[in-house]
Amino acid sequence: MARALRLPFWYSHYCLRAGISDNALESLAIIQFVAKQHVGYSFGENVKRYSPCLLEGIVFFLKALEDNGREVLRRGGRMGEKDIAEKALAEHNDVFADILNGFLFHGEQVVLPGELEDAGDRSQYKADGRLHELERDVSKRLRDGKVTLAMVGLEHQSKAERFMPVRVGSYDFQSYRAQLSGRNVGSVYPVATMVLYFGMKRWPYPRNLTGIIDMPERLRPFVSDYEMRNLFEVAFLEPEQVGWFHSDFRYVADFFVQMRLTGDYRPAEDGAIRHVDETLKLLSVLTGDRRFEEVLGILPKTGGVGMCEVLDKVENRGIEKGIKQGLDEGIKRGIAQGIEQGADKVRAVMALRMIQAGEPDGKVAEYTGLSVSQVKEMRNQVVPGSGS
Repeated sequence: MARALRLPFWYSHYCLRAGISDNALESLAIIQFVAKQHVGYSFGENVKRYSPCLLEGIVFFLKALEDNGREVLRRGGRMGEKDIAEKALAEHNDVFADILNGFLFHGEQVVLPGELEDAGDRSQYKADGRLHELERDVSKRLRDGKVTLAMVGLEHQSKAERFMPVRVGSYDFQSYRAQLSGRNVGSVYPVATMVLYFGMKRWPYPRNLTGIIDMPERLRPFVSDYEMRNLFEVAFLEPEQVGWFHSDFRYVADFFVQMRLTGDYRPAEDGAIRHVDETLKLLSVLTGDRRFEEVLGILPKTGGVGMCEVLDKVENRGIEKGIKQGLDEGIKRGIAQGIEQGADKVRAVMALRMIQAGEPDGKVAEYTGLSVSQVKEMRNQVVPGSGS
């Protein structure tokens, strides 16, 4: 039997995607799947002819071909926790429609949840003789009966990216290209991508393609531009603009607006969260505060949950952690103090025995770590008026 390959944690995602059981990490089937995903090559039965060391090297070489670990999860296997949380809330049609109506139409109910259908978040393109995938966070088609009126994609950004116009443009143009792949294409429907930016600082980069490209000015008139028109800085909404939203997204928007303005969050007392799990997990990954996710286990399983109740649980969770950390720290300090006190007693007993044996003060101090003056003081207590 081949020895177990030391695979990084994210290769378990490949196992899941390939339908391989957990203990199959000790087999070589995962190698076949990974290789086929990345280089279009299938080892077939020949996989058994390769040594585990060689195959392990192949795995890590394939991993090195990727930009980074997050892209491995996005392109090749299941998405990471952050990606899943970002998608989950907006995948609900009521939330997606609310985001469109809020940002694009200032709260006017133009798009209805029943008019939306999932568009599929992945598209493929061929480059260097291989198929590659582009994956949006969420995308939906707006339909009127059987007619598609438009397709809208949604991207979440917690950090600003300079080359975001390239990424958004690639999503949009690939969606147009996909429309042209059918037969008897008479027209195409519009495609738009919305970027929700949750940073606490303004977006620092140009929002158009030519703004991020370094080129001689004489060439600029000949380069086609692409503008990322629908980037929205959530934290920089005005407080009254939060009222444009009526779904669970308003709790997310309100949180970021208040945190930017005051550094504190005081939720409104009215209303209840409909998609509790998705909303709190999104807040958890966007803020880095896992308490939003940790309180899910102690919230009511049925009925609406108000944000005030959630915040109370979150704060209590923080207090509980603080108390536990304080107790742990107190115990550690107590143990350290006890050890130190015990060591002092050991030194004192050793010094006493050496004094009684007639050892000189300097030697007693050297062996016990006490100062010479401390040794002299102890000697005077044992034999008053004596000295060495």
